[in-house]
Amino acid sequence: LALFGQFRRFANMYFLLVGLLMYFGETTGYFLSPYPAATTLAPLALVVAVSLLQEALTDLARHKADAEVNNRPTDLVNPSEQVPQFKVKTGKIIRVLNGDQIPADLVILATSTEANSCYIDTASIDGETSLKIRRAPQLEHPLTWMTEAAPKDEHQLHAIMEELEGVVECDPPNEHINSFTGTLKYAQCDELVPLSKDHVVLRGSSLHTDWLLGLAIYTGEDTKLALNA
Repeated sequence: LALFGQFRRFANMYFLLVGLLMYFGETTGYFLSPYPAATTLAPLALVVAVSLLQEALTDLARHKADAEVNNRPTDLVNPSEQVPQFKVKTGKIIRVLNGDQIPADLVILATSTEANSCYIDTASIDGETSLKIRRAPQLEHPLTWMTEAAPKDEHQLHAIMEELEGVVECDPPNEHINSFTGTLKYAQCDELVPLSKDHVVLRGSSLHTDWLLGLAIYTGEDTKLALNA
């Protein structure tokens, strides 16, 4: 496929056809060429070989970077364990610390701030360098752990998250990084909470708040970052 891609380029195809015509003339004697076919085919072969080598090195570097990201340790809360990023499944609650990259597309459940908000850097996704604010969805009648003042008892919050139950209904996986719609319903209350992009942090963005706890909704190849690759 890589070789086929090289000859989809007009210049390479042109010099290949010229070289083959020159070679055909040399071997059959139907017509004469002032230069041997090797003067065209040899440089072409060198150019194609260098291009293929460059593509191979680029692919190797990409695979190495992907492997590094996929094996990056990720902290789960339900149950409390650390797993490689590629093993994160939808429905898991993930703990992310300040400066870490978000390992999956997450609905924010809680953060270190009293308002349950956080700042994220999305430069690796959309090129924008300004920090964006995201927040956990608000209930009309908040659950007790949602109103805890900062600094929060993170260990107690983890214990609550291990027992937390609920349902999220949202869009199927798609590449639209600025769009998200869905609903969240906790088992502990009857309230149905609407979700938007303001309640979601995307894989590849970086956290600029002490910590957050988020529910994985899209993971692996289903994340918006992967679908835009």
